Amino acid sequence: MIWVLAIPVIIFLTFRSLIRSGFPGIEGDERGFLSWVFLIFCGCFISGIISVVPIGLGAWVGSMPARIGVEDHRYPLVALREKDGFAGRFFLGSGFVGSQEYYFWYRRNPDGSIAGGKTFRQPCVTLHEGGGTDPTMVTFKTAYADKQTEKWLPFVGFDMRDSEQWCDVFYIPPGAVAQGYSL
Repeated sequence: MIWVLAIPVIIFLTFRSLIRSGFPGIEGDERGFLSWVFLIFCGCFISGIISVVPIGLGAWVGSMPARIGVEDHRYPLVALREKDGFAGRFFLGSGFVGSQEYYFWYRRNPDGSIAGGKTFRQPCVTLHEGGGTDPTMVTFKTAYADKQTEKWLPFVGFDMRDSEQWCDVFYIPPGAVAQGYSL
């Protein structure tokens, strides 16, 4: 936040310098309408370029704290299925088509409703079979490794990183994974 306070100062000093210098006219000429429009456009452009520095410093400070995934919710799992899907994009005569594997799931929300969705199958998504637990889906959210970071970070920087997508964990009953090959 402290970096954002520098931006009004940058804007003020930029416009003050441009107006005092007589920009864009020649000394002694009065500014017409188009001269004022050009001055405002150039002042905004120059202020924007200079303002990248404090915004960049604030983003740099905000990107320093370490982040971890902490458990967000545990949902009772109603159904889980693995399925192949196709994904692709096509635009103006070019594109691609690819195969993507998903886990399709239905879970029971805390209010009793049932919600469905899909999770991309990737190495960090894990299935735990057995263990005497009910079928459960565990989701995670992003948190800072140091709890004090949440208190001071908004004053000295801002975290512009994307919220990391932490992988879901599924706990399923024993024997739920069907094994075998069909040739």
